[in-house]
Amino acid sequence: MHTKPTAPTPPTMHLPRAIRTHECTDADKLLQIHAGPSGPGGAPVFYQITMPNIVDDRVLGSASVMLSFQHGPICENGLNGITIESLLAVARDRLEQFQKGPFACRENDSALNSIRIAMDALHHRTRRRQREHAEAAGYERGHPTNDDVTAPAPSPLAGEGRGEGSPGGAGVPGSERSEGPADSPDRLTLRPSVAAFAQEMERTLRKHDDTKGGQPEWRRTDFPTFITLAEEELAEADGAYDDDRRMQAAEEMVDTANYCMMGWDVAMRKATDPDPRADQPAEGGGY
Repeated sequence: MHTKPTAPTPPTMHLPRAIRTHECTDADKLLQIHAGPSGPGGAPVFYQITMPNIVDDRVLGSASVMLSFQHGPICENGLNGITIESLLAVARDRLEQFQKGPFACRENDSALNSIRIAMDALHHRTRRRQREHAEAAGYERGHPTNDDVTAPAPSPLAGEGRGEGSPGGAGVPGSERSEGPADSPDRLTLRPSVAAFAQEMERTLRKHDDTKGGQPEWRRTDFPTFITLAEEELAEADGAYDDDRRMQAAEEMVDTANYCMMGWDVAMRKATDPDPRADQPAEGGGY
């Protein structure tokens, strides 16, 4: 009789590997994060956050929180832990509430944009793996083409791509782009100047949410139109820079980049081998 795997038991001992990427000030160093051993997918299942109990500048013990992540694919093991998406949702909500109060700031907005991008990427990964799972099932039924396969509707418990140890689609026809090597473009860490420029592009798009059609509209626009618009913005940037209007020149460069991005999106969606990053659902964000 087949027995469904169970989630591992949280360790009672101190976890071995320290994580310090959260540290920015001396106070941050008091908040200690440790990771457990790696699970089947290569990532730890357990993380422990330890907080000192400080009273009158004296440390009187400590308190710990154990984070237990999903162990194995949900479709095989059931829901047995939290997900990366759930933690991102908490961080997103907290920053969104700050932005509604007296602590709203540009840095919070930039952090929110990055979290939204991360959540979109992970949701796209889940949908892709669901699609690949359906395609694999189609091949097993003797249907050799993707046209013969209909992907299932997303389900809270059907996330083939959810959780550590989930298969990335290896052996599924059409899944060559699944994850890629560690140095693939999908895993690049953006340089600070690139990340800042991308945030300015997004900020500019959002300024026109109420007056322009956003992504659904630009996807109905012919590619040559974006060439013309980008050239016009580039000429305006050149003129502004020559007149010592450097800030305006910078803003025109952002407009130029947005038109180039829209052209990239349109071109990649019509390519023979489209980039999966250009297959995101249409969203707001005008131009």
